[in-house]
Amino acid sequence: MHLLNITNLDYVMMTILLGVIAVISYSFRRKNLSSGDYLVMQNHRVNVLMVCLSMSGFGLIEFLLLSSYGAYAGIPALCFFIPCFLVASYFLGNKLTRSSSFNSITSSVATNIHQRVILICYALFMLISASIAICAMVWILKNLLGWEFGNSTLSLLGVVLICLLIGGVVSVFYNQVLALILSSLIVAVVVIIAYHGIGSGNLIANLHRVATENKLSANHFTTLQLNYSMLPQLWLVFVTAMLMVLINPLNRIKYVKSGKEAKSKLVFSKLIQLLILCLFVLTGIFALATPGGSSSLSDGKRLVTQQTRLEDGSIGFVVRAVDSDTPSLARGIIPKQMSNSNDMEPIDSAQNSFDYISAAMVMVKHSLAAAFVSLFLVILLFYKSVTESLAFVNIVTIQSFYVPWFNKTGDDLENLWAARVFLFAYTAVAICIGLVFYKFFDLYYLFSLLVLLGLPLILNLLGLAKHFIVNLVAYVVIIASLLVLNISNVPSLLPLIKFNDIFSYLNLATLSITGYYVLSHLIIKLIGRDSL
Repeated sequence: MHLLNITNLDYVMMTILLGVIAVISYSFRRKNLSSGDYLVMQNHRVNVLMVCLSMSGFGLIEFLLLSSYGAYAGIPALCFFIPCFLVASYFLGNKLTRSSSFNSITSSVATNIHQRVILICYALFMLISASIAICAMVWILKNLLGWEFGNSTLSLLGVVLICLLIGGVVSVFYNQVLALILSSLIVAVVVIIAYHGIGSGNLIANLHRVATENKLSANHFTTLQLNYSMLPQLWLVFVTAMLMVLINPLNRIKYVKSGKEAKSKLVFSKLIQLLILCLFVLTGIFALATPGGSSSLSDGKRLVTQQTRLEDGSIGFVVRAVDSDTPSLARGIIPKQMSNSNDMEPIDSAQNSFDYISAAMVMVKHSLAAAFVSLFLVILLFYKSVTESLAFVNIVTIQSFYVPWFNKTGDDLENLWAARVFLFAYTAVAICIGLVFYKFFDLYYLFSLLVLLGLPLILNLLGLAKHFIVNLVAYVVIIASLLVLNISNVPSLLPLIKFNDIFSYLNLATLSITGYYVLSHLIIKLIGRDSL
């Protein structure tokens, strides 16, 4: 059995949602008169309020990543994340809007070799981001409904591609506002219902209970503990906060469209961003604190939700009866990690085997039972992630490479058709990569991969590299290290280096990459060669 049972009403509601998205895109069909209009909204007038709202949205990757972090760490997740995001959004956001590489795709400014390398790396990173979003969507719909790729994610990608092909980036702009309003409303309602379900004033007590039941200190999920052992986690949270800024590159174009007089008003978008991200974290925290298995049976047992492999080989969720006095079988309503066998035996919590990434969707289902609510949320967040990524990759390709290098005649109609052809091609590539990811990797590894591939870009934007060779060496080392790692549940070609888990490697890798960029920056400064 799966978490959701879809009805005709749910199909009708999804059809209405996708229809609204398609109508918004179709309304801009004849308003993109040039490739500049189609790609970077060159002559479109956009309301400042719409700019603020559109710059405040987030996608499926951020939702799963932050909710799983909240489910894992509890209240300290918010304590760590809020200051990290404020600092990251201020410094990296400002660097991103002033980046010379970004200026080149919204104007006719020529790029040097370093800027071109950065744009290529950024485009490839966003293509990987789109693939991970596709993988996550396949995984969610498979778990929620048992849907296969062909009748779920592929259909949604078809809608996304058609909307992009017809309406261009300006249609993405307004559809992302729609996605922000509806998805944030759903998450807010879920958080309110979840808090009410926990019981007024019982949040801390429930978190204490969950900690002690799992053989942890009572304040493990409620008290911020600052010590040497927490420094790697703090650093990863800071990098994750910067990643939230990095995977939303269209905000640069929206920033340009807002006009100089409206720049001061965009601070409200930062506040909305922070509020939405906090709601994401809270869904995980409340999933952790919601009493699991509250329905007691007459024979002294209780009910818990557990992820497992079903008889047909698919992944689903089952409700199991367990002994009421068994302490280590539940962490709120967070399901247990899937068992590799079909006997559905529980996995000991000491192995850290809770399915944190499923916590948010279980929380949504627990709060709002109608299937279309969960589907609305994942569809809207999926649309935001995929359109953000594919549109940016297309912009970089056309503006920075196709126009100056391949369009010798300067015909704008050629640029317009090239944009559509490349968009179709990138969507196909993203689907292929996403299916490979889904087949061979889990989401924990893919999110870690996103952090690793994004960190060199983050450090570049922060000014720690001015030579393209530094970036090429960094990516070669990252790819080489990934090939020789030996981590459980991760395919490897040359398993030479053993790590107990992906997070141990992630801590070491992020610190090493940062140290490498700082050292390279100092050496380049000393020899006085900032560029070729």
